[in-house]
Amino acid sequence: MSAKPVTLRPSQLITAFGPGAMVDLPMRSVVIGGLDLWHMREAGSWRTIHEPRAVQVLETLLRANGRLAEDGRLSLRTPPHHDDARSGTGEPPGVEARIFPA
Repeated sequence: MSAKPVTLRPSQLITAFGPGAMVDLPMRSVVIGGLDLWHMREAGSWRTIHEPRAVQVLETLLRANGRLAEDGRLSLRTPPHHDDARSGTGEPPGVEARIFPA
């Protein structure tokens, strides 16, 4: 049985209800999935955030910790979203959540 998608604002998803956060819904509680459960591969499911200074700081920190290759590049992106103007079939891109405590 598939559950009806719940909509969170992008600001909620990247602050209070980010990965690992518990969200109390009317009928159950869920835990927001980690970044591996964010549907970012669908065309047009995210937008690039242009913040070159933030990218530079993050790249420097990650390279210093050995978590980014010297020739690696980062890009900042919005959480996956569904554009109502886009027509398509199937479920819109989103972030998976797991039912708590399962």
